[in-house]
Amino acid sequence: MYEGISRTTAGVLTLGGVNALSLAERFGTPLYVLNEQVIRGRCSHALTALQRLNPCNRLAYAGKAFLSIAMCQLVAEEGLHLDVVSGGELHTALRAGFPLERIYFHGNNKLPDEIVYALSSGVGQIVVDNLKEIEDLNQISSQLRLASPVRVLIRVTPDVLGGTHSHIETGGASSKFGLSISRGLAMVAVRRVRKSEFLSFSGIHCHIGSQITSTKPFFTALSKVLGFARNLQAEEGVEVAEFNMGGGLGVPSTVSEEGLPFTSWAEGIVSRVTTAAREMSYASIPLVTLEPGRYIVAPAGVTLYTVGSIKVSSDGTRFVAVDGGMGDNPRPALYNASYEAVLVGRDQRGLHLRDGRADVVTLVGKYCESGDVLVRDAHLTGIAPGDIVAVLGTGAYNFSMASNYNRLPRPAMVFVSEGASHLVVRRETYDDIVARDLPISRQTGRGSVAGNS
Repeated sequence: MYEGISRTTAGVLTLGGVNALSLAERFGTPLYVLNEQVIRGRCSHALTALQRLNPCNRLAYAGKAFLSIAMCQLVAEEGLHLDVVSGGELHTALRAGFPLERIYFHGNNKLPDEIVYALSSGVGQIVVDNLKEIEDLNQISSQLRLASPVRVLIRVTPDVLGGTHSHIETGGASSKFGLSISRGLAMVAVRRVRKSEFLSFSGIHCHIGSQITSTKPFFTALSKVLGFARNLQAEEGVEVAEFNMGGGLGVPSTVSEEGLPFTSWAEGIVSRVTTAAREMSYASIPLVTLEPGRYIVAPAGVTLYTVGSIKVSSDGTRFVAVDGGMGDNPRPALYNASYEAVLVGRDQRGLHLRDGRADVVTLVGKYCESGDVLVRDAHLTGIAPGDIVAVLGTGAYNFSMASNYNRLPRPAMVFVSEGASHLVVRRETYDDIVARDLPISRQTGRGSVAGNS
C-alpha cells in the first residue's frame, strides 16, 4: 500500500529513489515528502479508468486535500480539473496558471469578494450550495457584465450517511452542506437558476463524506440524485448534463485498513447514470465528474521527524517525542486517524536498523496538548534520541490543515521523483510567524489600543 518506498541494502528508507536520511539532513525536520511519480500514476490511472467509460467524463482533484503552486501545475499537466473551496485556493491555482475553464469553485459560504474574484477571473464552474448564493451570483454577474452566463451546478443533500466519522459526514439530513432534495430546496434552487439571465444550470453535485470504504452509500446517494433528476425532467423538462458525485472513497492509512478501489467506485456510478439517462430517453448521455483528493495524494506522502526525548510514564507507557506533532498533522487528534511509523535507518556509522526486540511506543509531538499523539502502539526497534522517524501515508490533510499552534513554524515540503528531490514549499521561520503582528501604538494612553486610522 505504501507506493514508491523501499530500503537500501544497508536498511535505510528511500522515498522515490532518494535516501530519506539525506532528505532530513538537507532540508531539516519535520519535513513533508511527496512522491511525484505516485501522484502522477494515480492521476493517470483514475482519469483513464473514468474516460474509458465515457471520453467526456471528468476527473477533478479536490484541492483541499493538499494544494500548492507545484501541485496545481502537476494536476494541470495530468489533464485533471480542479476543485477549490476558497479565495485562497483559487488564488493558488491562478498563480500556478491552472486553466480557468477546468476549475470548480465550491464552498458552503462563499463571500461576495470570493465570488467577484472567481467570476472576474473566469472560473469555469460554480457549485452553488445555498439559495443566498444564487442571489449573490445574480447581483455580481449583472454588475460585472460577463460575456456569457455563469455555469452553475447545484449541490444537493440526499440524506445519506457515508458510514464514516461524524466530522467528515457531508450528505446526511443534518449536514451544513448543500440543498435538501427531500425538503424541496434543491428544486427551488434549480428553478431560480433557470430563471436567471446571468446563470446557466449545468448539472447536479453531490458529496456525502470522506474515507468511505463501501460502494453502498455512494450508490444509495446516487439513486436519490437520479430520482431528483427524474423529477426535474417531469416538472421542468430539464435534462441534467453533468452528474458530479464528489469524492470520498476511502484510502487505507495502515496495513490493517481497507480501501475502496477507484475502478469499482467509478464504474458503478457511471453505469447507473448511463442506465438512468437511457431510461429517461435523454438526448445524450450526461458526463460524470468525480472529485478524489485523498486518493490522489495520501499514499504519496511521508513526514520525517527527528526523535527527541524518550520517557516512561508511571503506567508503563513509553513516550517517544518528535520535533513535530499535531501542528503538522492534526488528524489523529481530530478524527482518531491512524498512521504507521517506521525508523528511517542508521547513518554510515550505524549502517542499518538496530537489531533487537520491537519496542512498542507511543509517538507524540512537542505541542502542549495531551492529545498531541501521532501514532499509538508504534513498533520501533531500538529507537533512540536523534533517530529519524517516518510517518507514512501523510500526503492528504496534513500540510493543508497545519497550524502555528504554540507559534511553531510549519514544515517544508519536498517533491521526490526518480532519485531527485525538489523543494516546493520552504520551511517557515520565526520571522514568518511574527510578520503580521503589530505592536501597541505608543501614542495611545496606557491600557488603550490605537484604532485603524
